[in-house]
Amino acid sequence: MIYFLYGPDQYRLHQKVKAIIERYQKIHQGAMNLIELEALDISFVRLMDIARQPSIFIEHRLVVVKNLFGGPLSFQRKLKKALPLLKSSPTIFLFSQEGEEKKNDLFRQLKRYAQSQVFPVLDFSETKIWLQEEAKRYSLTFQSEALTKLASYIQGDLWQGHLALERIASYQKKPGPVSAALINEIIQPGKSTINRFALSQALQNRQIAQALKEVNAAFDRGEAPEVIVGQLNSLLSRLLLVKLFLDKGYNYRQIQNKVPFNPKSVYFLVKAARPFSVSFLKKKLQGLFQIDLGIKTGRFAPREAINDFLLRFFENDLTKAEDVPSSAWPYSSQ
Repeated sequence: MIYFLYGPDQYRLHQKVKAIIERYQKIHQGAMNLIELEALDISFVRLMDIARQPSIFIEHRLVVVKNLFGGPLSFQRKLKKALPLLKSSPTIFLFSQEGEEKKNDLFRQLKRYAQSQVFPVLDFSETKIWLQEEAKRYSLTFQSEALTKLASYIQGDLWQGHLALERIASYQKKPGPVSAALINEIIQPGKSTINRFALSQALQNRQIAQALKEVNAAFDRGEAPEVIVGQLNSLLSRLLLVKLFLDKGYNYRQIQNKVPFNPKSVYFLVKAARPFSVSFLKKKLQGLFQIDLGIKTGRFAPREAINDFLLRFFENDLTKAEDVPSSAWPYSSQ
């Protein structure tokens, strides 16, 4: 069986992936062999080995492959032809891709062979409905003006909405609907997520102190660790994609037409990506993936792990990034 989840709404996509994992672990009482992979780091041979050689000790296996279209083109071409085999495999494959639709041959084949679901950014009316439903988890209701203010604040960014609801739940002391006054008091527009532009500028200029300031300010505001890791992952993934296009000789306009995210951000991403090599950015994404796994399993303290990741970001000379062993990066697997 194959699942294919995609779309620019990172929050709902993330929650759906999480729900599928939890559902299958519950059904199979934790006996499932869960494998989580980044498309950048998986080879086609390894994926086929997983499909053809299920464990003799574990009957059920779930393989989650994230950022599918960020993988090498050769991997995507081979995967397209192998989808019929994966569909008939006893292993369950879950492919996910954040961002706008990539309507290439692999996308069309996935729509044919997989159970697919798209997660578009919600419009204003849909955001208000989502907030009302999500608020039930916190036993919250809203005055009409308060709901409108909150929907206007998050502008379809459901990560923002999730964090705002948690903050409101911690502040709401009196019974009854949340008021517009409370929204004004505790919500500060523009200050609730990492400034990706500032962070990319800091990394481009090797200003680790500034990068640490951005991340720790987010922690101090009460940001969830998964949001901070997600923001870092999004930034590094975009830098890598832009760098790949630069290495192919694409110009600024061509890159704008190719990227699956807001093309306006290409302006600062091109400048920030130039100093880095593709190999270096891949290793940083791999290191961040290990940190994310460690945080989720309780092995790493979130703030300390992310700070260490940034402190050691330039531990090795960038001009020799392709020669850096994986053991040099924080929390990387051997």
